[in-house]
Amino acid sequence: MGRFSNRYRQGLFWGTLSGGFLNAAKAIQIKIAGWLNAKTKGYSFGQWLLLLILFCGFAGSICIYLIVSSIY
Repeated sequence: MGRFSNRYRQGLFWGTLSGGFLNAAKAIQIKIAGWLNAKTKGYSFGQWLLLLILFCGFAGSICIYLIVSSIY
């Protein structure tokens, strides 16, 4: 817990402008995560697996396209 603890990192920017941006980003992240959890609450294991395969295939194809297009 010591190396990856967020307690130390949270105190670094508290009360500064960058801390305000960090807090706003965390609030937006929490709202989006709650919305996604509500939308995907009833998904079965098979649906999650299919979504994972589709996401990995899509992201992988984009990476392959970028690599090939940078060579030619």
